[in-house]
Amino acid sequence: MDLRDQNIDAIILKARDYKEQDKLLTYFSLESGKGVAVARGAMKPGGSLRNIAQPFCRVSLTLSPPRGGIAYINQGLPAASFISLDAKLEAIAYAAYISELADAAMPERRPSANFFGLLLAVFSLLKMDTDVLRTARFFELRLLAELGLLPNMAGCQECGRGLPAGNFFLSPQAGSLLCQGCGGADAAPRLSAGAVQTMRQLAAQPFSRIPSIKISAAIMAEMEQALGYFLDYHLEYSPKARRILRQLLD
Repeated sequence: MDLRDQNIDAIILKARDYKEQDKLLTYFSLESGKGVAVARGAMKPGGSLRNIAQPFCRVSLTLSPPRGGIAYINQGLPAASFISLDAKLEAIAYAAYISELADAAMPERRPSANFFGLLLAVFSLLKMDTDVLRTARFFELRLLAELGLLPNMAGCQECGRGLPAGNFFLSPQAGSLLCQGCGGADAAPRLSAGAVQTMRQLAAQPFSRIPSIKISAAIMAEMEQALGYFLDYHLEYSPKARRILRQLLD
């Protein structure tokens, strides 16, 4: 067992009250992936760890070796705050949704430089006050790619029917894109060829190009339903933040 302190570059996904004056933080770090650590005294006014015990921020942490299975934060410095408490409610809600998906999808102690970079990109997009719906769809598609679940979206994987003809289904059971003829009995939400083409674009374009992609409300709604259905099936989990978002947007 390594008894040395560990220095990590981390993004805080979630902060929960723990005991009387502490916070339990869920983070994703560049060095060790997802983990949980206690910030002692973070609920005290003026506590030294109070300013890093907030979700949606990037921090530098020094962790003590786990005791009883729990790591404690010895030191912490803020590096960047992506979503402040005075940000638009919609941006805060989508940041919570993205964090919840990341927490549900990623196993503990499995580092991924690609996923760490994705979180940085997505939270930066939210901070820039760009289209939060587009940012959420971008994250969902890149998360599927990270998990090895993103289907080939060049056309139907059963019969080979290509775009742009007809409607399609992103079938979680088949793990692939199906045309209406091959997937007509599938319960997955329908996707127009335009929605499939937009998903291909979001999945392939670099982060810097995402703000320039224009998406109609109708296609956005198609993607939201299809990707949500696909993710829920594979993660065996339906994010609570998504239900809150629907109430907020309604």
